[in-house]
Amino acid sequence: MYFMKDDIVRHKDLPDLGIGKVLEHAMGNKVRIFFLTCGEKKFDTNYANLIKLEGDEASHPLLDNLMVPDKEKNLPYRRIDELVDEFYKIAPDGFQDKKYREKSREKKLDLNKLLMENLSQEAFEQLLDNESYSEVCEHALKVVDKINLIAPSEKKLLKAALENEDNQELFAKRLYNLIHDDQEIRIRFNRFVSCLNTIGAPKWTIQTFFLFAAHPDKYIFLKPTTSRNAAAAFSFDLNYRKELNWDTYATLLSFADYVRKELESVGDSLQPEDMIDVLSFTWSVASGKLV
Repeated sequence: MYFMKDDIVRHKDLPDLGIGKVLEHAMGNKVRIFFLTCGEKKFDTNYANLIKLEGDEASHPLLDNLMVPDKEKNLPYRRIDELVDEFYKIAPDGFQDKKYREKSREKKLDLNKLLMENLSQEAFEQLLDNESYSEVCEHALKVVDKINLIAPSEKKLLKAALENEDNQELFAKRLYNLIHDDQEIRIRFNRFVSCLNTIGAPKWTIQTFFLFAAHPDKYIFLKPTTSRNAAAAFSFDLNYRKELNWDTYATLLSFADYVRKELESVGDSLQPEDMIDVLSFTWSVASGKLV
């Protein structure tokens, strides 16, 4: 049987390998396959009992977004249990670890608390009804300054943009839409992209900060280099592009959901409560230190 790049396969005689993805078109009878259980393997198709999979059986979030290396290089891959071991070295009690909660989790919970104290749906609607757009911006900037997720240069860019009254109105309305409206998230996300492009602050950190701060149960923060390094630790390709776009963020959400489900299966002390835990886990194992 001939195998094409991106085919999803199973080795019938080695079921413990699980499912795998063909990394390139088979060269003669040689084929490179990435397996979820062990990373890259090479087989001779004359002898390996490989079968192609279709439909739901062939779908997996990591294989669907696999970071594929050049053919001269093996794909570096650490299984989830190896990454979990790395996190336990940093936070021995997992997500209940005192140092983890004080240094990482509680700071982000405080961020959510501050945002909801000042820009809850009811309070936000009152500010918009009163056309208090500058006050909305002041509250938003206060939340941004609460934590160092956004770089100082990007904070400065946003602050400068919000000195303009027209920008204040547009930002206030689009921010409300982003964090409180019940429209499909893709639509809200893209409307906020348009807003940031218009006011001259199109940065990934600004784009994703308020979603994460307002709804850490559902949405995650994107910091370009850090997030890509975190995904790479899982061999996950974020489909990253510098310009703000929904496809990249949707892929990040898929990555976060994948990690969340993997962690839910490994033990009580690593049951993520929300995307704060997922973010901290992925950033920490990628950097080798508590983030």
